[in-house]
Amino acid sequence: MVFAGDWLILDWSSTLLSLVVNIFATGLIARKAWNHHHIVTEAAFRKRTRAQNILLLLIESGTIYCVIQLAYTASTLCTIYADLTFGALQVLTIVNDIFIVTVACYPVAVIILINKDQSPVLETLHTINGNLTMDDDSL
Repeated sequence: MVFAGDWLILDWSSTLLSLVVNIFATGLIARKAWNHHHIVTEAAFRKRTRAQNILLLLIESGTIYCVIQLAYTASTLCTIYADLTFGALQVLTIVNDIFIVTVACYPVAVIILINKDQSPVLETLHTINGNLTMDDDSL
């Protein structure tokens, strides 16, 4: 038999599990990008390849997605376990609803950005020959 308290635990623990999986997946993509970068560097290519651009976009968007999920998890935990006033509870409920819509739309936005060959982060730091430079080109 499942009790109401069990549903609350499943609510935030499933969100936390999803966050851990996304952090792990973003880390694996970052490792793959790092390996690809070394292969391209050894082949003496100076210009960033399309594969590098896509991998950087996936890393950036994965990081943003993890931050959104972390905020949603914290908000859910506050809604369930914190002793909140009615107004604060209403605000957190609205914030949770916005998070749900954002999380649902985010994968579609990433696919659109990949197809348009653009990045959500306009400026990226790159180290070239030991000098730290700012690259304003969008991915």
